[in-house]
Amino acid sequence: MKRFLTLAFGILSMCLAAYSQTPTYLTKTYKPTEQVGYEVKPSVGIQGGETWKNAFTLWEAGEVTFNLDGKYENISFVMAPQHRQIFKDPNIVLIHADGRTIFDSPVKTDDLPRHITLNVNGVKSLKFSLVDKGMILAFCEVALWTKGQKVHNLENRYKLDGKKKMLFRDLKPYYLSTS
Repeated sequence: MKRFLTLAFGILSMCLAAYSQTPTYLTKTYKPTEQVGYEVKPSVGIQGGETWKNAFTLWEAGEVTFNLDGKYENISFVMAPQHRQIFKDPNIVLIHADGRTIFDSPVKTDDLPRHITLNVNGVKSLKFSLVDKGMILAFCEVALWTKGQKVHNLENRYKLDGKKKMLFRDLKPYYLSTS
């Protein structure tokens, strides 16, 4: 009986550890309190040809606000222009936490996807916005993390593993012009 209880406790501990590392996805859990030029996407293709899940896009000086109730410590996401679009360049993306700016960065047509992690400890209201019109910007794998959870690093999603790679078959072009 003691052996069974030890085994059951070990399995339960592993399950809890795995569960505790699963993030809360923003678009699956929260509805916006305010939105303009915002669209939820189950998956989205971004500049460079990659496709990501759990995403939303902002377009035409769009903005979206979520009420997080101060439950999370970090937010992580991949940000890039949506694939195959022609838009005005550059634009500026802002993220405000309870009215203060926590992220302010220019975004250009040919920007590489960026993995971003921000501290949102105790934040109740989180607002994403684009300053100017003429761009569709994707926020992918938008995950919220509670205290003690380890943020997944998505920067090296396609690590080279030492095996031979072929251009175009294995490594897709980052940018392809048809003109």
